[in-house]
Amino acid sequence: MAKKDEHLHRIDLTLDEDRYQEILEICNNYKAKQGMEITPKEYILMLIDSAIGNETK
Repeated sequence: MAKKDEHLHRIDLTLDEDRYQEILEICNNYKAKQGMEITPKEYILMLIDSAIGNETK
């Protein structure tokens, strides 16, 4: 393991097709509303960051 990778943690998610399609739709709507594209991975990380932020306040 490289030195820079020592503090990285991997989280694997498996989504059923319906849930994945819902996330893709949210990502497409985000582009329309915010003017920038986000991937499903970025969206899920935003949700995690938001949840962590809410828990620590």
